[in-house]
Amino acid sequence: MSLAYQNDNTQQQIQANFRYGEQLMAYVLYDRPSTDKATFLFDSRLDNLQIAQFKHVLDTYAPFLNPYYSEKSLLTGNLSFQPDTTGEEKIFGFKGIVSADLAFTDLSIGNRTPQCRINLASPYTKRFHHH
Repeated sequence: MSLAYQNDNTQQQIQANFRYGEQLMAYVLYDRPSTDKATFLFDSRLDNLQIAQFKHVLDTYAPFLNPYYSEKSLLTGNLSFQPDTTGEEKIFGFKGIVSADLAFTDLSIGNRTPQCRINLASPYTKRFHHH
């Protein structure tokens, strides 16, 4: 992981790069210029990421997925959040577009192990309220 912070009279910026072996790479940028609104960007690449490695997170936040993945289930693709100052929808206070191109392999549906692919590119439509 690498982290960079910049603060001067014209802007504040935080950049972070995360890496989990060759299976997950993510880049996060928070940019706050002094003369404009702040922006947030998230970009990631997943390459045969074992879904079961995140069992605790899935058990906590999405337990309904438990019957559909196994130790062999993998996730490959891209997931990103790009700033969009023209839209009205927000995620954590930021306007933007969520994009995903994901492929799941070795899912579990009964005694079958299908492969599936999801493509998504749309304005973020769920509102989050944080205090």
